[in-house]
Amino acid sequence: MRPIVLLLAANLTGGAQTFEVASLKLASQNARGRMCKGGPGTSDPGLWTCTNVPLGYLINSAYDLQPFQFRPPDYVNGINVDVSARVPPGTSKDAFRRMQQALLVERFRLQFHYEPKEMPVFEITVAKPGLMHESQPDAKPPAPLPKPGTVDRDGYPVLAPGQEGPMTTPEGRMRWRKTNASMTEIAKGLELLLGGPVVDSTGLSGKYDVTLSWYRELPIEVRRAMEAGGESPPPGEGGPTIRQALLSQLGLKVESKKAPVKVFVLDHADRAPAEN
Repeated sequence: MRPIVLLLAANLTGGAQTFEVASLKLASQNARGRMCKGGPGTSDPGLWTCTNVPLGYLINSAYDLQPFQFRPPDYVNGINVDVSARVPPGTSKDAFRRMQQALLVERFRLQFHYEPKEMPVFEITVAKPGLMHESQPDAKPPAPLPKPGTVDRDGYPVLAPGQEGPMTTPEGRMRWRKTNASMTEIAKGLELLLGGPVVDSTGLSGKYDVTLSWYRELPIEVRRAMEAGGESPPPGEGGPTIRQALLSQLGLKVESKKAPVKVFVLDHADRAPAEN
């Protein structure tokens, strides 16, 4: 099947939110490997490409959903597509997502709604005031980082600009950083680290620079298997957990509870993109 080229002409609220040119087609049944690259925040902001990726992944990315917010139907994850799109210069990450959304609605006739669903959540509150450091816009720029793909002086991999981590070392040390971030952004990042929805009850309204360091926790069955095989747990095993680190380093207490969480419900998606 030849690539289908779509020139998007519709505007969304907030100005023109369209790709300059976008090609979207079903991936070859013989395709191997899956990846997306490029777009705002990467080394190639003007070109976004995806190869053999499931439609469910594109929906998650376009609507900025966490795994607990959306579980794609099996048939959706069986629809693999190739995408190539030109992104207008200066496009923000939020505008980029709106472009992705418009493309999916137009080509797959996507229909969906949000609804609350009660589930376990992590509530964060301030237990030790003063440990969250507000960003200083006039602060001296940090020293240049080593080249991405190498390791820094603490043994952590150096990430490319725009990447956040978390970073890990072979012995299980973990580190996560955010700069000039609101509590909403920090809470969203913690959802990935804690493995579930986070409710921000801190009342903090500033912008913060955070650095969090902890040790990866091994599941008990993994530790037992290692010990049975004569292996020792990593040196950091038994060090501060992520919850302990949040309390001692950022002054944030984490408590588990149940609360309603907004989830994404897919009502309809075509099994193939519409022809141009």
